[in-house]
Amino acid sequence: MIREIEKSGNLYPYYDYAHGYGIPQASFFTKENKTTPQKQFDFIFQNDSLIVSLLPEETNNNTELNKKTDKYLYYHIMLPDGKLFKYGLISVSETEPLKLNLNEVPDNVTVRVLYKQYLKEWKNIK
Repeated sequence: MIREIEKSGNLYPYYDYAHGYGIPQASFFTKENKTTPQKQFDFIFQNDSLIVSLLPEETNNNTELNKKTDKYLYYHIMLPDGKLFKYGLISVSETEPLKLNLNEVPDNVTVRVLYKQYLKEWKNIK
């Protein structure tokens, strides 16, 4: 039962220690409003950094960029044992809201990023 409640969270499968899996959604259990999230961003690797770059469609449609917004990007870096090395929440106000220095990230971690229900992950396997 607990696993099903976790899956019903509005952030699932993303999680962190502050937000958990998000707010449980009744629609998960009634099968209403099941939609596949549209791609919102790409990962760009530049020098020793992983950059989250919003897609052009997102930046063109977002007249609120560079202003305070209620659009949030969630991210975490998960160690091989499942514990989180780092996590954060960013109020999106630019086209590249997150830049991680990969030299500061341990080996064999998973980076997960969630924005507008679109989740993408990258595994740093060494």
